[in-house]
Amino acid sequence: MSKKKRTKQLGTDEPFLRLMGIGGPAVLKLLGIAPEEAEKYTFRAVVLKEKRMEPDTEAIPLLEGGGKRVYIEFQGYADKFIRYRLVSRITLACTQDKFENQVVAGIIYTDKAYKTAAISVKAFSEEAGTELAKSFQEIVLTDYTEEKLVAIDPRLIVLAPFTVSLTMDKAELLSKSRDWKREINKVYSRQSAKDALNVTGLFIINRFRNITREEVISMLDRNVLSKV
Repeated sequence: MSKKKRTKQLGTDEPFLRLMGIGGPAVLKLLGIAPEEAEKYTFRAVVLKEKRMEPDTEAIPLLEGGGKRVYIEFQGYADKFIRYRLVSRITLACTQDKFENQVVAGIIYTDKAYKTAAISVKAFSEEAGTELAKSFQEIVLTDYTEEKLVAIDPRLIVLAPFTVSLTMDKAELLSKSRDWKREINKVYSRQSAKDALNVTGLFIINRFRNITREEVISMLDRNVLSKV
């Protein structure tokens, strides 16, 4: 895997996997799964063994409960074949685990442009009438406000950096980051809050390309790249 590919991953895939570990059920609620059902799911990452597929990461996020699986892709850049790639990764994962029950495929885009860039999978479109078409769930984070995210589940505060304007100046972003830090410390346990702050910091770096690692450390008082 090239250095360029790894740099792209550092922006979204690594922190998203961490988020799934500390707040997976909250992400399921964002995708429209009922709260009482979402809390019954447990998270794990399925390692894909077919290296020729060149997946974004070596693992695909999976939440499982009640005999049903939810695979989620967190999309932080334009990729016209993201839907194709997710379908291929899901089928490979199910083949490896010999899983035959219901599957939900979720894509969380960090920007509307990334969803627009994605082409549909014709064989699994609604017009084709396949079961998989009914199982696709997609959302765009920039369509949400911080208040709407928190109303779905307070743990989603870590996704707040994607709800604010890219033109926000650094002073205002610094103030917002301190607010996010306070909310994270309220919502998460002491141990989980450390991971949540790291995740938030990495999302800030991904969202605001003019913000440096040192500035994020100043905002959140966390070395956000210490565990990467």
